[in-house]
Amino acid sequence: MKAVYIYDGIIDPTVPVERETNGIIRKIKMQVDALERLGVRTRIWSPALRGGRSAIRKVLSRLPLFPVTTTWPYEEVFEDCDFVYIRKGALDLWVLRFLRRLREKHPRLAIFYEVPTYPYDSEMAAPALRLLLMKERFWRKRLHAYVDRIVTFSGDGRIWGIPTVRTQNGIDVDRTPAKRVFAEDSGVLHILAVAVFSQWHGFDRLLRGLAAYRSARIPGDPEITLHMVGEGPSGEQYRRRTEELGLGEHVIFYGSLHGAALDDAFDRADVAAASLGIHRIDLGSVSTLKAREYSARGIPFIKAYGDKSFDDRSFEFAFNCPADESPIDLSAVAAFVADLRERIGLPEVAARMRAFAIENLTWEKCLTGVVAEVREIRRRGGDAEPGNFSKEEDRILE
Repeated sequence: MKAVYIYDGIIDPTVPVERETNGIIRKIKMQVDALERLGVRTRIWSPALRGGRSAIRKVLSRLPLFPVTTTWPYEEVFEDCDFVYIRKGALDLWVLRFLRRLREKHPRLAIFYEVPTYPYDSEMAAPALRLLLMKERFWRKRLHAYVDRIVTFSGDGRIWGIPTVRTQNGIDVDRTPAKRVFAEDSGVLHILAVAVFSQWHGFDRLLRGLAAYRSARIPGDPEITLHMVGEGPSGEQYRRRTEELGLGEHVIFYGSLHGAALDDAFDRADVAAASLGIHRIDLGSVSTLKAREYSARGIPFIKAYGDKSFDDRSFEFAFNCPADESPIDLSAVAAFVADLRERIGLPEVAARMRAFAIENLTWEKCLTGVVAEVREIRRRGGDAEPGNFSKEEDRILE
């Protein structure tokens, strides 16, 4: 079986997964490798970038009938493929025209459309994005005419009237180094936070929690050092908050790290932080990539959201925090790590977490259901529902 993976962005195929610094592209390359291992010959294709981003074009791109940044030509690569897997990008008229052309030329082609976060409207609530959200809503309700399945990491059975394939994010364990260093209890607890810092990471809760911990700390309680790795929209806010709270000696900002330097940061950590602010974008249950990386590396982690991969009571290496604005209780986090250290031992914890990732979290596991659904849809000759568009809409899509 042959597939084309469509990503509305730029991917350098010469950069190996291990050296890829963009998390989205790293994930895409892992997905493609997993599809190959599942017997699907897969090529990555990206639509053409449009030239010129004048102020007028930026405004017009937010309107329903104007393109965003790319053109979507039908090319030879689609002639002999069995299905296309599209990672959701910007939705506009050109995307719908492209999908219509695919469907007309290949009625039995299976078209799968991955929506990484759902629902996502709250992420576009800012005034500057309001027109883009209107554009999204205008076009997404027309996808059902061309898309067979939405691939979702949520629990929704249908999205925009289209049946879903429900799965989880995965990890390429073979390309994710295991934790190598396990320091003795030195009286200092090292907490690692790695991200492109954004509001939904909620690491300000860690900073407030650290301030509260230090004010209540008594002799015998461990020191806590917070290691912040990354940049992003919330990065400067975190730096300012650190200064305001007087935490300068206890919070280290590294900026972005890659390769051996990033591996060293993981090795230094006793516990890591996954997202602590998912509730800020009106989500309760998600499937974060970082939690899967922590599991594959063998580092216990804290989180403040539901994740069906880790919420089973048999997985004892995640500490669940309240999904609210309260400071993170770092006394409880320190007790969590101390219990694992004394009861199991951190080297054994790491081995069990990595074994769990191999058994449950690989991309092959996560995409097996997608491939099976593709085969079934092709056997039936396609599932997309015919469009019930007005004559005006049909003319627009021509």
